[in-house]
Amino acid sequence: MNIFSIDLQSVATGKKCGDRSPAYISIIGEDNSTIYETFIKPDHPVISTIEPYTGIKQSDLDDAPTMAEVTTKVKAYFGEHPTVVGQDSSKYFGEKLMVAFGLKMEIDYAYVSLSEWFKYNHGPGKKFPYQYFTLEIELKALLGKELSKELGARGKACIELYNAYKEVKS
Repeated sequence: MNIFSIDLQSVATGKKCGDRSPAYISIIGEDNSTIYETFIKPDHPVISTIEPYTGIKQSDLDDAPTMAEVTTKVKAYFGEHPTVVGQDSSKYFGEKLMVAFGLKMEIDYAYVSLSEWFKYNHGPGKKFPYQYFTLEIELKALLGKELSKELGARGKACIELYNAYKEVKS
């Protein structure tokens, strides 16, 4: 089975919250090795690299491949009907990313949401029946580890949690 996690960092390409373009991607395999990583040259002018949060500098993007070039390589690594492990409970961001790669959820790949695996049920009759936790909290509470700020660390953390709990949750 092809199981991967994707760590994607974006940069600001406008003044609205949703004005973002992918600027870094790493694909982490089930054995927690980095299979592929690269910076991505945004197709819109960069307003801010948001460096304190992303670790990305403008100079990292200057000679980087385009999203189209990265897409070709990413699809080659996935193979046939991979499972993608991520943190997104709504699956919105993960699905949006995969559509950018020309892949459709449940048709081309399966998605495992760690936030769904580890949600807390408040019980019936509550306005908000579930509480979802951040990747940082899941990693600390379940594995006793801190989440690194390094590029690619979020993907590695997802795979670590997946591997530690896949027998229980699957």
